[in-house]
Amino acid sequence: MATQLVEVLKSELQAVGRELDDVRAQEDGVKLEMAERLRSLSETRMRLEARLRHIQALLALEGHPVESGAVGPEVVLPSPDGGSLADTAYQLLAETRQEYHYQELAAELQVRGVHIPGKEPANNLVAHIHRDPRFVRPKRGVYGLKEWYPNGTVSVGARRRTRRRKSRPRARAGK
Repeated sequence: MATQLVEVLKSELQAVGRELDDVRAQEDGVKLEMAERLRSLSETRMRLEARLRHIQALLALEGHPVESGAVGPEVVLPSPDGGSLADTAYQLLAETRQEYHYQELAAELQVRGVHIPGKEPANNLVAHIHRDPRFVRPKRGVYGLKEWYPNGTVSVGARRRTRRRKSRPRARAGK
């Protein structure tokens, strides 16, 4: 009797194992299909958003800005005269007369409708302003205008041009 039970359980174990393998294969297929569909939708969305930004920018250049929320998120050129992102950040700092952490500066620019491209807009903003001589970094991550610091405050964390060689521990004699 015990051997029959063992045989039935082994047979059932194999059947459930095959069924589980089938379900896992179906699950993997659905995951792949969904990932492909999501990727395709994401690519389409990104293309459409880029087209929307370009059309809005062209309309703004022609003097016909699109109302906020009319078709999608309004995209404003960094400055009306076609200046750079650094110029727009400079204008904001000069207007508010206060230092900003780079993430807050990027957020404030975006609130004002300035489009900062890239996956990480705050990091992209830093890439545009970190070498601009009009800006100074008085504290880590904080940016202000150089004209606010008449004593010539040097930006913190200025990178060194030369590499230092790491010293190697010396091998002890006799070991």
